[in-house]
Amino acid sequence: MVLAIALGGLSYYLVSIWPSLFPPAVFHATAQEDCDLGRQACSALFEHGGRITLDIAPDRPVPMQPLRLWVGTAGLDGTSVKAQFRGVSMNMGQIDVMLREHKPKIYTGEVVLPVSIRDSMRWRSTIMVNSSAAMHQADFEFDIHRQ
Repeated sequence: MVLAIALGGLSYYLVSIWPSLFPPAVFHATAQEDCDLGRQACSALFEHGGRITLDIAPDRPVPMQPLRLWVGTAGLDGTSVKAQFRGVSMNMGQIDVMLREHKPKIYTGEVVLPVSIRDSMRWRSTIMVNSSAAMHQADFEFDIHRQ
């Protein structure tokens, strides 16, 4: 009986610390410099061939209005996709949005970004595609102008 309890406790401990002992690989990419999310979808390519594509609507986003996101994950096997937003030109905190699968390899979501005291605000969106084996992160930057 004591042996069964000890083995059960050891099993529980190993299961709880396993992810910290063997974390998934993290791959990072950045969208092409010349891509303007206000005009077209942008892609970030990974060295191994995977790609994350981000498209937003409306094309010219404004603060305090819903911003619709479409994320494509070609060549990646993700179990969850999250978009994270941070101000580049001013610290506006961090906004996380879990995206839902719309079609295979296509995820959608919506975010409302806050207004800043500036007429124009630069934002960075990091798209994170998680799987049991790896995390793929892609950075995209875009501007929001007050009306």
